[in-house]
Amino acid sequence: PTEAEPYYVAYTMGMSAEPMTLDNMPHGKKFEWLRTAELLMFLPGDWPVEQAGGPEHLNEPDRKAAAWPLRLLRMLACMPRRQKTWLGAGHSIPNGEPAHPYAENTPFAGAVLFLPGEKNGPKPLDAVKLGAGRRLMLYIVVPVHPEEMQFKLDHGAEALEEKLRALPGGAGFMVDDRRRSVAKSEEA
Repeated sequence: PTEAEPYYVAYTMGMSAEPMTLDNMPHGKKFEWLRTAELLMFLPGDWPVEQAGGPEHLNEPDRKAAAWPLRLLRMLACMPRRQKTWLGAGHSIPNGEPAHPYAENTPFAGAVLFLPGEKNGPKPLDAVKLGAGRRLMLYIVVPVHPEEMQFKLDHGAEALEEKLRALPGGAGFMVDDRRRSVAKSEEA
């Protein structure tokens, strides 16, 4: 983290090595450009990344509180290959059935993917142009509260995205265990 960009950017490397299958998508041939993607997360500058350790340490009990975002990225990056499917903007993935928090210290029990555009997150990012009309899609993984997941299911990803955008400085797209639910007001 720097003064200008006071956050970490955690990202996958390798999800795009094998194109995702679009077999279960209507009109899949029309969306060939969605086959390759990588995922990213914005972590606040005070996130204890040194406690998370490397990939070989992500499941150690004393590192779980710091490592859950990295475990989530890794799990999502493997999902398309293991389940012969694809991930893209607007997809929501609960943490289990029934959904439960990723770690004891977090309220988040699921994730939604968004495009890292101009209004999403602290820094706008675009798909990476690979040449020959191909591109590598980038998606922000946003951990969500259970009621935010329900709001997304009831009202759509765009409605949740607007609520997250309303938080100042891209905070809605930052992994922060202290972030309050943007859907709480919907319960009343």
